[in-house]
Amino acid sequence: MSNSNPTGDAARSYADYLDKEMTIMGILSTFCVIALGGCVTALSGIAKDHPLWFPEFWDQQGSFIFLGMIALLFSAFFFYRQRSILAYYVGQIYLSLFDSNLVTGSTNALHKQADRSSTWIFYRQAFLCLFTASVLFGRVGLSQVLLSDATTLKLLVSLRVWELWAPPLICIFLSFYVYLAFRAYPDDDDLPYIKFLLHPKRFEKDVAGDKP
Repeated sequence: MSNSNPTGDAARSYADYLDKEMTIMGILSTFCVIALGGCVTALSGIAKDHPLWFPEFWDQQGSFIFLGMIALLFSAFFFYRQRSILAYYVGQIYLSLFDSNLVTGSTNALHKQADRSSTWIFYRQAFLCLFTASVLFGRVGLSQVLLSDATTLKLLVSLRVWELWAPPLICIFLSFYVYLAFRAYPDDDDLPYIKFLLHPKRFEKDVAGDKP
C-alpha cells in the first residue's frame, strides 16, 4: 500500500505554484526598479551631453516623465507586496503540513485563502500602474516624433493638462475600484467588477488568519 498523502501532495503542488508566482512577481518588481533607474541614468546622461537642449525638453516633458517614474515606483512596490503575500501563504501551507498547530486554520483553509481573488489585488494594481507609466512615457516619445508637425504639436500642447493628469487619475480610480470589488466579492473567480458595479456592497471583514 502506498504511503503517499493525496492532500499533502496537492498542497505541496499548490505551494510550488505559488513559489513560481513569487518568482514572477520578483522579476516584474525588479524590472520596474531597473526601468526606473534606467530613466534616471538616461536623463542624467542627456542633461550632461545636451545642456542647451535639455532644459527646454524637461520644461515640456518633465511632468510626464516624473509621473511615469512615480507610476513605475508604485508598480514595483505593488509587485513586491504581492510577492510577500504569496510568500506568507507558501510558508503557512508548508508549516501546516509539518504541524497544524503552528498555523491558524487548516491546510485546505490556507489553500482557499491563497486562491481568493482578493489575495491578488496588488497584482492587478501593479499592472494598472505599469500601464499608466507606459502611457505617460509613450506620450513623451510620440511628442518627440511629431515635433516636425507644427499642427500636431500645437494640439498636444493644447491638450497637455488632460494628457498629464488623465492617466494617473484613471489609474487611481481603477485601483480603488479593484480594491473595493475584490474585497466585496473575495471568492468570485469570474472577476467581480461588473457584479460590484451592479450590486455594490461593503467589503467583508477578514477572518482570523486571512490577512498576512
